[in-house]
Amino acid sequence: MAAQGDVFTAADGMEVTLRRVSDPTPQGPFESYSLLFDIAATTEPTQGNLTLTHPTLGTVELFVVAIGSDDGGSTYEAIISARGDETADG
Repeated sequence: MAAQGDVFTAADGMEVTLRRVSDPTPQGPFESYSLLFDIAATTEPTQGNLTLTHPTLGTVELFVVAIGSDDGGSTYEAIISARGDETADG
């Protein structure tokens, strides 16, 4: 499992840092949570699919939305929703 501060690599080689993982919120048989990522100020904030590679987790594609930016870069959010019994072990 990824932890706050872990660094992922985007398909274009850009480093993406996991800032925060929210606590799961139950919604019927599903649980939702959000992931916040920080990306250095090398591109304009946008939204869309982002392919990320993690040294332990492998490669994952997420839909992300830019939710803020400053001189240091941009913050992106991905919302994950999964059946509650599927989130415990992966």
